[in-house]
Amino acid sequence: MQKAVEDLNAVMEATQAGFVFGHSAGGLIALETALLFPVKKLAVYETPISIAHSLPSDWLGNFEKAIEKKQFKKAMAISLKGLRVMEGIEKMPFWVVLLLINVISILERKKEKGTKMLELLPTLIPDMKMAMLLDSKQERYSAISIPALLMQGSKSPAYFHEGTKALNVCISQSTLKTMEGFDHYSPEEKVDELAKELISFFK
Repeated sequence: MQKAVEDLNAVMEATQAGFVFGHSAGGLIALETALLFPVKKLAVYETPISIAHSLPSDWLGNFEKAIEKKQFKKAMAISLKGLRVMEGIEKMPFWVVLLLINVISILERKKEKGTKMLELLPTLIPDMKMAMLLDSKQERYSAISIPALLMQGSKSPAYFHEGTKALNVCISQSTLKTMEGFDHYSPEEKVDELAKELISFFK
């Protein structure tokens, strides 16, 4: 976490940026950065704020084993079903989820190396452990006194909503925004709609 925060601050200093946006675990890094360094405005989308172990983690052991064996498609299926980030995916048979992942893998072939979902999967392990380490410590963010936009998707799991609402209570200048029709991955798919919200907030 400390290295990620220092890296983000280095980018801010190099670009003279004062506005920060973080999605998912990136939101945790953004929040921690705002505690230590001069951020003017902060926006996050579905930061994994875990309240009394509300963030599902019982799948993580099997996920790590699959990663160790380089069974990346199996690992992705385990994480998708475990985190329930796609509506209804927890009810799908495992083989159906694997089939969907095969389709995604084909569609991503033209992406640059290091940007494909399967290649990024190992980073989910430290992201999850970071969120688990901060479980029920949302009160620490009450020290953030800058304007903050806290976003969540209407189609996302309840644990994201619970965490975002708790964060909204802690940060004095925060605004909670529910993005209709969005799920956890929508910021990567509905870029224009998200950008509209961010431009309005950061101006």
